[in-house]
Amino acid sequence: VQVLVTNLKRISKFQVDVLHKMCSLLVCIDELGGRFIEPEIIVNNSIVSEYHDYKESKAKIFAGPQYISIGREYQAFNRQLRNFYGAKNVIVSMGGTNPSQSTLRIVEALHASNSETKINVVAGSGFEFVEHLESLIQKNYGKMQLHKGLNSIAHLLAGADVGITVGGNTLYELACVGTPAIVLYEEAHERKQAETFSASGFGVCLGEGSKIGRATLLEALRAFDDPTGLLEHSRKGQQLVDGLGMERIACIVEESMQSARISV
Repeated sequence: VQVLVTNLKRISKFQVDVLHKMCSLLVCIDELGGRFIEPEIIVNNSIVSEYHDYKESKAKIFAGPQYISIGREYQAFNRQLRNFYGAKNVIVSMGGTNPSQSTLRIVEALHASNSETKINVVAGSGFEFVEHLESLIQKNYGKMQLHKGLNSIAHLLAGADVGITVGGNTLYELACVGTPAIVLYEEAHERKQAETFSASGFGVCLGEGSKIGRATLLEALRAFDDPTGLLEHSRKGQQLVDGLGMERIACIVEESMQSARISV
């Protein structure tokens, strides 16, 4: 094998060492950093700068949200200037598994709000409480809609005024399409990513999903009912994440192959 590209949240030194023996050029797309690994190239797509540290590794490091690998369908939405008239359409997308089951609490809170806001709820492939979620949404048919098994949610994210999510890839996708985010994180790295986005002018990190009360969530949503504020968050998100990460990574790999005189 001439070239190997990995894409893991946290690749280990052992994995890198094994893979290195199998190829001439090893490119590791990593997210959490904070340890020594030494492939030829490291691509870290996190917005959190402290995750870009690889302990004196001699690898070439390319870091930042401009390298996030998301579907090309997001690029078209990134180039569109958004219009907002308040938080009239909300999407809830809490990742693939949502172990804290915060989706249920969010749906219950939105159900009790008596608002006319339209709610789209995305159930990840690993949700173990889909039947309970379906029963909650059926009580609010017309206002809420459940989406399962979608290959892409780009159109749903781009069609929303506000997205409620954890601090993973969906947060980057919301930024790319210019939909302001409310983040209820589940893991420490999600918190850091949400806080860094917020400090950069995009989204609000509300707190840990398992601990956020109904009143806190609804207050945060009401704060996003200002069209001017929504537009400011939207523009900043589109600046931070333009959706061209895959193209940038492809160029890095191609240039590295040329430098190493590797042909395919």
